[in-house]
Amino acid sequence: MTLKTIIIILMSLVAMAVQSQDTTYYNDKYVEVENRDLCAYFQVVEYHPTDTNKVLEREFFQSGQIKSEKYYNPYNMKTIVGKNREWFDNGQIKSEVNYNSGKLNGLLQSYYKSGQLKRKDIY
Repeated sequence: MTLKTIIIILMSLVAMAVQSQDTTYYNDKYVEVENRDLCAYFQVVEYHPTDTNKVLEREFFQSGQIKSEKYYNPYNMKTIVGKNREWFDNGQIKSEVNYNSGKLNGLLQSYYKSGQLKRKDIY
């Protein structure tokens, strides 16, 4: 094996590690199914390139429209952190909420399906 081949293989492995993600497909009862054709929702988990405890978890409707976006740290404890959002199937924002170490922290805003603000709460 030549040095050039080894370098290409190493660079490919590094690129895969940086873009590490898992995709899981679910039916309408959140039971895991085999592929996107059978799903109602799918979830993409993206791992931080240098700290696998930091994770961005995005959930999508079968159409590909985003459903939710959640940040975890550490992921194995499912500790929610930062700004987390949910959307309706029409693409309108459903809610925005901030977490600190798994606890509500700061402003929580929820919206009607029309996009009109429903309520604001502070934690």
